[in-house]
Amino acid sequence: FGGTFGGPIKQDQTFFFLAYESTREVLNVLQNTTTITAAARQGTVNATMIPYLNQYPLPNGRDLGGGIGEYLFSYRQPSTEHFGQARVDLPALTSKDSTFFRFTGSHSEGSTSSGFPGFEQVTSLGSWLLTASHTHVISPMALNTVRVHFSRVLPLDIGNAPTPGAGILVAPGQSDGPELAVTGLTSYGGGGFATKPTGMTSNRFTYQDDVNWRIGNHGLQFGGFAERFQLNSVKPNRAWGVWTFTSIANFLANNSTTFRGAVPGFGITDYRRGLRNWMFAFYVQDDWRVNDRLTVNLGVRWEPYTIPTEVNGKIANLRSIGDKEGKLGDPYWQNKSKGDIGPRVGFAWTPTADGKMSVRAGFGLLFTPNDPNLYYNQMDRMPPLGYDFTLNIPAGCSRFPDAVATLNALTVAGCPAGAIPQQSPAYVVPFQDSYDSRAAQWNFNVQQQLTGDSLFSVGYAGSRGTHLLSVGDYNMPRASFNGQGLEVPLNATLVNPAWPSILLFANNTSSTYHALLVSYQKRFHSGLQTNFSYTWSKTQAGADSGQTGGGVTTGGGRQKYPYENAAQWGLSGYDFRQVV
Repeated sequence: FGGTFGGPIKQDQTFFFLAYESTREVLNVLQNTTTITAAARQGTVNATMIPYLNQYPLPNGRDLGGGIGEYLFSYRQPSTEHFGQARVDLPALTSKDSTFFRFTGSHSEGSTSSGFPGFEQVTSLGSWLLTASHTHVISPMALNTVRVHFSRVLPLDIGNAPTPGAGILVAPGQSDGPELAVTGLTSYGGGGFATKPTGMTSNRFTYQDDVNWRIGNHGLQFGGFAERFQLNSVKPNRAWGVWTFTSIANFLANNSTTFRGAVPGFGITDYRRGLRNWMFAFYVQDDWRVNDRLTVNLGVRWEPYTIPTEVNGKIANLRSIGDKEGKLGDPYWQNKSKGDIGPRVGFAWTPTADGKMSVRAGFGLLFTPNDPNLYYNQMDRMPPLGYDFTLNIPAGCSRFPDAVATLNALTVAGCPAGAIPQQSPAYVVPFQDSYDSRAAQWNFNVQQQLTGDSLFSVGYAGSRGTHLLSVGDYNMPRASFNGQGLEVPLNATLVNPAWPSILLFANNTSSTYHALLVSYQKRFHSGLQTNFSYTWSKTQAGADSGQTGGGVTTGGGRQKYPYENAAQWGLSGYDFRQVV
């Protein structure tokens, strides 16, 4: 539901406009989970595990075998969305001026069940944009527009969980017990991110100035913007800790195989971060009408920025892969953005006198500055300012639910740590070679009017992305070519023995896209129109995203062997060969 309302505040001088719409939905969702059967609970159970076993409800559905049974329950899942806009047009200072203020805001919120009853994840997204704009007519051939913006985007995840039962060990500074991941059972603990609000508020303060100027056959546009960017983050990583058991039997016997999370006792209780930097852009473009049949577009854009700083100096990084510990303080990385200069060129040509054919082509080099997509994980997981332990626990060495005791046990005789140091991985951005992602894009298109009411076009579009984001473990042993493929020698060691892994979020991969585009359009009487389009394309990449997980495609973002980019090259998860 919603509505709009507007009108004059002062006749012929000041006007207002208001708009609002909202969507509200409540679903009753049947949750199907798996739990431990009553029969499986009758065997020998380690005394430490009894309080944790009691957290799992008894099955109320089918017996799935192996000590696993269904547990069904109904969950009320509400969601709401709000959108509003307000605008005021002010009286003109002169006949050549116009000014308006505009506010746009939206807020959405919803909740989902995180496993068993009582666990839910409440997610919300709010955005606010305030704009002040002034347009001045310099002359009949020149126009200047100045805008000042403030925008805020606030995604927030809040977890709700039941109160831990008697005997549940709660980590210092936490309000809930650990997450339990038992093979075959629904995870108990809400995904590891619940109970603490997780939010990343971004604020942008922007000044933008644009000039349009007609000089003879030239249509000039030039201007730019300056933007202050603020990122305020609270993002504890698996603050409860996640314990993995490979079977129900191992769970009942207290034989955990891995622990992942921020181990309590390392003095890290504040995961707040406040990063700040400036972004700039300057451009000039000329739309040159050479004659009645040819128009040429020429332009260039420069996009430098400053390296992010943290308001309390909480910056940690490795300056090189061989560093034994995280280096504290600025700069986060060396700034390469002064070279981010992107040319643009294009043309539109009508080769025939009847004007029924047109030929168009263009080329542009586009840059994406290094923003939180590069560093949002590293800023609160890099030791010594943050931790993300992954402890591989040999049989008999688990000290569940005490992560500190388990970590200590892995350093004594009888519980060998093996070749992997029991340290949190290093989450790193490239210090010396952190170039910005860029894409060269080009296209060529021919249109032909077949009859007075039909149009046929065929074209080609291509792009090549370089310095694209990827993530890989640069601490894995180096491989060599054995005549058939890459092979890791049996006696190979970690590149840097001080770290179990060095996850480098780098701008080091590339992509290509080539497409044949065909379309046919025909207009009928009474405004009816039909369109047909066909696209054949091929997309290849070294990685589909810069995230540690699978990303949004089957291609994923994590490189298997980051020291050899050619080994990662292949069809992208975005490769849709034919589209009609």
